[in-house]
Amino acid sequence: MNLATGVTVGEMFVLGSVFMAALEQQFNRRLTKWVSALLLAGMMLESVDGADAMAPRIKALAKTKRIATHQLGVEGITPAETIGTLKLPYFSGLLVTVLWDDFRRADTVEPGAGEPPIGSEWLLIGAGGTRPSQWGMVQDGYLTASQFGIGNTVYACQRLKTEPVRLDAVFRWETIAQDGADGTFVLAVGPDEGTSWIRNLVHVRFRRNAVIYDTIIGGIMWSEVALKRFEEHQLAYGVDHHGTVILDWDAPRIKVYLNDELMFECSDAAISRLRGTRAFWEMYYGSELPKSKIMIGGAAAHGKGPYWCHPNVSGRERQIDALP
Repeated sequence: MNLATGVTVGEMFVLGSVFMAALEQQFNRRLTKWVSALLLAGMMLESVDGADAMAPRIKALAKTKRIATHQLGVEGITPAETIGTLKLPYFSGLLVTVLWDDFRRADTVEPGAGEPPIGSEWLLIGAGGTRPSQWGMVQDGYLTASQFGIGNTVYACQRLKTEPVRLDAVFRWETIAQDGADGTFVLAVGPDEGTSWIRNLVHVRFRRNAVIYDTIIGGIMWSEVALKRFEEHQLAYGVDHHGTVILDWDAPRIKVYLNDELMFECSDAAISRLRGTRAFWEMYYGSELPKSKIMIGGAAAHGKGPYWCHPNVSGRERQIDALP
């Protein structure tokens, strides 16, 4: 017996066991919250062997390899037979998926694109960047439209839950005429302010013969800040192409990939003024009778983690209490 407390050794042992059990239970609850958060965000940690053992990777819980396989190539990882794996980019911290859509669902009625597995329901905006579009629909596993040409531009918009540091897309050109100009696919992100989605943007254009980085500030485009041309080997019709934009908002710096090849890396002070959570995947036409139509086969956005989901953002998500 402890004379100071009046507690026997046996009682102290029992109290100690109860205390340790309570600590273990609390640890398990917190661990469950962490795992649930990572799973809900669409990612979970995966160990890495060999030379890359000091560089942790993240496993994407994707329903398709259409985007995941492309992301492997960008980060220099050999695609596996199983679900794709994303390596951490140059920034520190976890990469967390806040938007993931492969459009492999039932066709939708135009205008409408439905709700992605990760992210909010798509908002389709028309030419001018302020009003809802009359066009845009999911058809045969792609986001496309029934009308093409000037005035039929479609911005597939998302208000993301955090500033993206990486945007991904799968897109293609399908011929619809013998002659005419091809459409342009665009990845863009900017601040969530005002009614116009195209007033202030980091703006990357993917053409069949070039990749172009522009900025739009106050509605004015500062064109061709960075440019990569490939006139002799234009992108093929009828096959999926993959675009990636990686943003370091603080540096500020942008890296753009096309089909797993780095097109350019550019430092630009304007980037830090354009950081935000509004992003869009655009189908743009500069001619009345285009030669080809654009089809979007995948869209993804990733931010720095850890990230906690907010309630009432999507019916597929539930609130997770922040850990102490």
